[in-house]
Amino acid sequence: MRHFFHDERGSIVPMYALTLGVIAILMASILDHGLRYLEDRKMQALADLIALMAVRDQDYSTEFARQVIADQGLNAARYQPILTTGRYTPDPDLAPQDRFHPATSRINAVRVDLHARLINEDGETRISRLLAEAAAARRDTASFAIGSRLARVEGGVTGDLLAALIGYDGRIDAMDYEALADVRIDSLSFLNLVAAETRLRALTYEQLLATDIPPGAVLSAIRQLSGDDGPSILDRLAGRALQNLPPIRLGDLFSAEAITRMPYLEGPLGTEMSALDLIEATAYAANSEHQLALDLDAGLAALSLAIGERPQSPPMGAASYPGAVAETRQLHLLTQTRLGLADVDVRLEAAQANAELTRLSCRSNGRIDARFDVETRPARLVVESRTSRRPLLSVDLGSGRRQHVRMNQTHIANGTPATASSGVGVNASPLGLSLRSDGLLGGLVEQFTSLTEELGLHLAEADLFLRGASCGHPFLIE
Repeated sequence: MRHFFHDERGSIVPMYALTLGVIAILMASILDHGLRYLEDRKMQALADLIALMAVRDQDYSTEFARQVIADQGLNAARYQPILTTGRYTPDPDLAPQDRFHPATSRINAVRVDLHARLINEDGETRISRLLAEAAAARRDTASFAIGSRLARVEGGVTGDLLAALIGYDGRIDAMDYEALADVRIDSLSFLNLVAAETRLRALTYEQLLATDIPPGAVLSAIRQLSGDDGPSILDRLAGRALQNLPPIRLGDLFSAEAITRMPYLEGPLGTEMSALDLIEATAYAANSEHQLALDLDAGLAALSLAIGERPQSPPMGAASYPGAVAETRQLHLLTQTRLGLADVDVRLEAAQANAELTRLSCRSNGRIDARFDVETRPARLVVESRTSRRPLLSVDLGSGRRQHVRMNQTHIANGTPATASSGVGVNASPLGLSLRSDGLLGGLVEQFTSLTEELGLHLAEADLFLRGASCGHPFLIE
């Protein structure tokens, strides 16, 4: 050993051995970190896939997640996926981590925590370390509209009512009415054309919906978008309808939650509305707080129509997320008639109906399932003495119960509505009657039945139209 320390002859072998040892350790460490990184990326890709597939198929069960794992050729028993459903809000004003909120209703997103699953010697399983986490969302939108049963076209004077609302001095028959209902207008193309026609300046659709436009611009845009194949009634209405009405706010016609923050761009949105929906909504918005006179046949007395206060939500939802609400307008019908020896005024207060889009499911096979909660609020029939102006009778019609309505692709393709009724509950309250109740009610029911048949009006009922749906592609949000 003494000679070894004093030996000054050179030898590279020990240095090689030391260097090779260091290199081997470094290579092992690099390989270990590389394999661990690849495994982490593999687990992250698996968590991303589970989140995307769960959102796509809208199946947020653990069994579905394990099936996705098994489909990748992995042993699903080794993993424990934990799925948390929630709502994703694409608001640029929110921090990215604040855009997802756990929720059990109106779900449009899911967060996946992928854990390792260990089996103890006694056969019990426990959740081990977190392998990866991911979150995905989708933005499905629907275009829908709700209207009172004044939209009925089997006879009646519905066309006369529409003509009076839009200030048209011609005749709108049932065929014209149906032709307008069959015209489909893309909501985004409509907004773009209205903005161009009225030379509006807006950076976003939110600003566009907040502006006022002349009602005639709506009809002009509908006519242009319908093209040469549009119904002839549009040509007859041009220049003769919606001309002398006050300006309306675009946001009073419909809501478009999905595009309000979008820059003002060209391009179709994929959700459609009926031309009749747009025309009626425009007429109701422009005639708010106004009264119209209708001339019926000789069998009925003169009738006046008053448009009540504006609802909180527009009657149409274009590109709307679950949670959007559409409401009908209030209508007040007043007729003067004679019951027995008394001259009375019969006033029908048809209250608003509203529909809330509670869930929109888009399956991988293209099947659409839209669910709504619809409420038709009670209407009232009030009889007043024309001489003393005293109320004689008040009849509440309708129960006000909410109805659950499901609609699908068939309703979109055929344009058929779902009719929701809260039921009719008659609650009569005599208020100082000078006539016999049975005679008054008998004459009132006869007069009222004749009036509603002539108008095509159904109390405590509303028509719900599913105009279109856009099924968004799933995307990662975390």
